[in-house]
Amino acid sequence: MRSVSAAAEWDDDDAPEAGDAPEAHMRAFLRFRGDSYPVELQALDCPDGRYTVNRFAHARDEGEAVRLAAEADAWGAPGVYVVMNAVAPAVATRSAPGRWHVARKGESTTDADITARLLLFVDVDARRPRGTSSTDEELGAARAVASQISERLIASLGPGAVAMGATGNGAALFVALECPDTDLPEVKDILSALDKSYSTDRVHVDPSVSDAKRLCPAFGTVKRKGAAGVAERPHRVTSFQAPEWVTRVGLEALRRLRDELSPPAPAAAPRPAVGAPGPAPADDPFARANAVPVAEVLAWLGLLEGEQPTCPGCREEDGTAVAVVGNGVRCMHARCAAKGHPGKPGFYSVVDIVAMARGCKPIEAVREIGKRFGFEVELGRKRDRAAPAAADDGRPIIRVGVDLHRVVDEAAEALGAEPNAYQRDGQLVRVVRVAADEETAKDEAGTPFIRELPLPTLREALSKRAQWLRYDGRTEDYVPCLPPEAVLAALAARGSWRSVRPIVGILEAPSVRPDGSVITTAGYDAATGCLYDPSPELAGLRVPDRPTQDEANEALVELCEVWLDFPFASEPPRMVPVAALLTLLARPAIRGSCPGFVVDAPTRGTGKTLVNDAAAMIATGRLAAKMSWPADEAELEKVLASYALRGAALVNFDNVSTRFGGGPLDKVLTCGDFVELRILGRSEVPTLRWRAIVLASGNNLELGGDTARRVLWCRMESPLERPEERTGFRHPNLLSWVGANRPRLVRAALVVLRAYVAAGRPDMQLGQWGSFEAWAALVPPAIAFAGGANVLEARAVAAGHEEPERVALEAILTHWPRLGGDKGMTARDAIARLYSPERLRGQGTPDGFDGLRDAIETLVQTQPGRAPSARALGYALRRLRGRVVGMALLDHGNARDGVAVWLVKDVRSGSTRCG
Repeated sequence: MRSVSAAAEWDDDDAPEAGDAPEAHMRAFLRFRGDSYPVELQALDCPDGRYTVNRFAHARDEGEAVRLAAEADAWGAPGVYVVMNAVAPAVATRSAPGRWHVARKGESTTDADITARLLLFVDVDARRPRGTSSTDEELGAARAVASQISERLIASLGPGAVAMGATGNGAALFVALECPDTDLPEVKDILSALDKSYSTDRVHVDPSVSDAKRLCPAFGTVKRKGAAGVAERPHRVTSFQAPEWVTRVGLEALRRLRDELSPPAPAAAPRPAVGAPGPAPADDPFARANAVPVAEVLAWLGLLEGEQPTCPGCREEDGTAVAVVGNGVRCMHARCAAKGHPGKPGFYSVVDIVAMARGCKPIEAVREIGKRFGFEVELGRKRDRAAPAAADDGRPIIRVGVDLHRVVDEAAEALGAEPNAYQRDGQLVRVVRVAADEETAKDEAGTPFIRELPLPTLREALSKRAQWLRYDGRTEDYVPCLPPEAVLAALAARGSWRSVRPIVGILEAPSVRPDGSVITTAGYDAATGCLYDPSPELAGLRVPDRPTQDEANEALVELCEVWLDFPFASEPPRMVPVAALLTLLARPAIRGSCPGFVVDAPTRGTGKTLVNDAAAMIATGRLAAKMSWPADEAELEKVLASYALRGAALVNFDNVSTRFGGGPLDKVLTCGDFVELRILGRSEVPTLRWRAIVLASGNNLELGGDTARRVLWCRMESPLERPEERTGFRHPNLLSWVGANRPRLVRAALVVLRAYVAAGRPDMQLGQWGSFEAWAALVPPAIAFAGGANVLEARAVAAGHEEPERVALEAILTHWPRLGGDKGMTARDAIARLYSPERLRGQGTPDGFDGLRDAIETLVQTQPGRAPSARALGYALRRLRGRVVGMALLDHGNARDGVAVWLVKDVRSGSTRCG
C-alpha cells in the first residue's frame, strides 16, 4: 500500500503533489530532464541493501517511459530508476524497445553510451541502517538540508535551473544542464564541496553520484527498502516538482558554482606516492619517469579498476596474483613470473608498464611519461636522417601502436573537435548541401541533408584535428603519418561516440525548443540535437520572449495574408497551411508524431501546389521539392526510408492521382520518433529516426486505409470553371512576395507559438487527437489562442471524408448476412458465389450484391476480368474483425477444416444476423 509522509510534500502549488496521479511526477521529471530519447529505465533488486540491476527497458517517448515505470512499480520492484543523461540511440537497438528485459551483460547503458549531460544530481539521504527506509524524523532532517542546498543553488544558477524531488528516503536536487561533454570533473568537484559543507552526523550528501550513466528514481514509483508494513520506516512514493520555466546552464555556470562552493587552493608541490623510490635525480630521465606514482600511471592507461591493477604484460586481473609493489606492478602469472628485475619476479616498473601498454621502446615511454606528468625529457637520438617533429599547434598527438583500442579512443576524442561530424542512429554522419548539378525530385539545390561520413572524409577530418605519428625503427623516433585503415574502420563501426555530438535534424529557420524557448543562435543546439543553419536574411532575427495575445492575433493576421487569395471551403481548412508552417517551426519541441497535411480541390488550377510551396518557402527558404506518389507500397517504403536517412524536414507528394495512403505512410505518420523501414539496396530493416512533415496535394484526392485519421484536410472550392484563368490577386507573384517577406513571416509564426507558451499553455477546449497528443497540445491551441479557427475540425474524418475501409466494412456488414445466412460463409465460398465464370465474362444476371463486390474489391487488389484472391480477402476480414459499424461487427465462427467461417453479429444482443 502506498503511503507518503507529510515531509515529502512540497510548497509549490504548481508542481505535482504527492497525492497526484503517479505518472504526473514522472512526466514532470522527464520534461525537466529534456527532450532526449531513447531513455533507459532499470528495475533494481535490493538484497541485503545492495542494489542489483534486475531488468531494464528503453522508452522511445514520454508516454512509453511513464508506462514502463508504472509496470515495474506494479510488480513491486524495490526500486525503479531512470538513466538521467542522454543515451546514444544505438543503445535501444540492443533489445526490443518498449518492454522490460532481464538484464544481461553488455546490454544496459555504460558511461561510453552517454552522449551529453542533461542533469546534475545531488542526492541527500538520511544516515540510517543499511537496506532500510528512513523514519519521518530522519526524512525531515534530510529535507531540511536539501532545502538549504536548494537555496544555495538557486542563488547561483537561478530558479529555473533547479528542481527538487522526494526520493522516499531523503531528497534529490537536480540542475538542468546544457553540456554536450560527458566527462565533467566539475560535477564531482561540486558534489564534494556540498558534501563537505552540508553533510552532518544525520544527513549525507553523496559525492559519488557524478558518473555519466548515473541513475535516479523514476518519480511516481514506490521506493521499497527493508520489510514492508513497518510503520516507523514506511515505503514511500517518490515525487517531483520542477520550475514553471526551465533554464539550462552550461559549463561556465558550473565552473562558477564550483569556484563559489570551493575556491581553488594555491598550487602545492606534488608529494611522492607511498612506496615511490624517493626523489629522482634531475639529470636521470629514466629515474624521474619511474618515480611517477604508479597508481596515477595505471589510471591513465586504463589498467586500474578501483584499487585493483591489471597486469600490463598478460592483462590478467586476478587480485591474488597482480599487486602494486613499491612503485610498480608485480604479476605472478606464468607469462610474467619469470620476468622482471633481479630479486623481483614479475615486476614491472612505470617505464615498463607504459612501454608495454603503448607498444613502444622504453626511451619513448619515458618521453610519454614526461609529457603526461609535466617534466622535460632530454635524450640523445640515434638518427639516420632528420625526422620532422610534431608541430606545437594545439592539436592532440596520436601515436599509432598495436593497442588499437587506445588509438581509436584518442581518435574519437579528436573527432569531437570536427564541426561537421555528428552521430545519428549508430552512424557517423555529416551535413551537406545539394549542389545545383545534383538536383533531383527529392532535393532542390541548396537543400541541407544528413549523409553518412565516408571513410576518406573521416580520414581527412582526423588528420585535420590531430597530429598522427608512427614509430620509425630507422630513426628510433616517431614520424608523421596518416590515420591507418584499421583505425578508420574500427572507429566507424563503434556505433556510439562519446565526444561526437548527436544530430536529430537540420533547421533553416528559428525554431521552438521543448521548453518553449526559441533557437535563434546559428550552430548546434545541444538542447534539441538540431543544427540551426539559417540563410543570411534570418541572421539576427529576434522573437519577443513574452508576446501578448493581441500580438499573437496580429501575427496570425500577417500569416493568413500569405493564403488570402485561395478559395478555402471554410475557416478550419484555411488554418491548415498555417498549422503546417507552425509544425515545421515547432518540430524540435514536439515529442512524437505529427499529422500529414493534404490540400485537395475538385479541379486543376485551384492552387494546391502553391499552398504547400508557400509554407515550405517560409520554413526552409526554398520551394518544396516535388515527389511523385509511388506505384506500390514497397516502393513507397523505400522512398520514405531515403527521406529518413537524409534527416529531411518535409516530404511533398504533389498531384497525387491515385489513392493516397498505405501501410508505410500510416507507419511514419504515427511512429513517434523512430520507425523501421526497408532501405533501397539493403536486406535489413533498420530503426531510423523520423522527423519529416508529410505534405500532399491532389484533385478530389482519395485517402486509403487508415490514413484518413492521420491527416488534416485542406479543401479548396473555386466557383470558376477555369480557376487557372482568374485575376485580381492581392499577391500576383506569391512566392516572390513570400521570399521578400520571409523574415517577417517567420517572426509572425514564432510569435503565435511563443505567445501561447508564455501564457502558460491555457486549455482552449479544442478536443483531443489520439496518436498526435504532443502536436495537438501545441499547434492547434496556439492558433486558437491567436484568434484562429479550430484546425482539428479540418481532420479528414471530422470533415466527412470517410475511410474507404470503413465504407467497405459497412457494405460487408449489410450484405454478408444475405449471402451466408446465420451459419456464415468462408471467404473462398463467398468469392465462388459472387464471381461465377458467367459474371466474369459479363453474362451474369443482377443479384443485388454489386455493393458487396465493390467493397471486396476496395479491400483486395483485383485485376479486371479476374476474381479477387480468397486468401487476400480472408486476411482483409481478419484485419476488420471486431470493428463496430452501425451496431454490428464481423466475427468468425467455428472453422471448417481450419478455414474461418465469417459471421455478422449484433453488438447489443450478441446474436448472429441473417438475411
